[in-house]
Amino acid sequence: MTQNDFLYFLFSLPPLVVAIITWIWGFGSLVFYGLKTKAVRSVVLKSPGMMIGDFFILPTITFLITYFYQTIKNPLPLTTSFWWTMIMGLVSLFFAAILAVKFNPKNLWFLPHSLFIWFMTYLLFTFLSKGFYQLIFGENTLKLWLIWVLVLVGILIHEFLGIIKSKNFPH
Repeated sequence: MTQNDFLYFLFSLPPLVVAIITWIWGFGSLVFYGLKTKAVRSVVLKSPGMMIGDFFILPTITFLITYFYQTIKNPLPLTTSFWWTMIMGLVSLFFAAILAVKFNPKNLWFLPHSLFIWFMTYLLFTFLSKGFYQLIFGENTLKLWLIWVLVLVGILIHEFLGIIKSKNFPH
């Protein structure tokens, strides 16, 4: 399913490695920005969206997505389409730009996490759409459906936690 995806190399890694990369980049970039703004204790460690979402849920989601992709033996031709990847790339760039503006893009120190927001947005839009298509019209097992649903529920929980206490760093 990832043959024409520019993140193909990432999905060829073991799922645990992808989860660790996500944890270092996602949670690590928040800690990095928290250190710069002196807000590790006041923002990072007190935010359920960061401590549960970025620390645990997002790495788990990328583990599950990578495992799902590696489990599919016969991907449908449309799911391997270059155009699907390009469209999802553009859509996710648009949504990631909106999210990045919300989180203060004026500060260059936030750039690593802004790039992470785009990465996760792309990863989720691509997976949820390709995975759903694959499950409806192609290979589908209870295990694959469970993974897809867990990813969807995981991202909804992360977003809900972010709404409860948003990521507001001092300027």
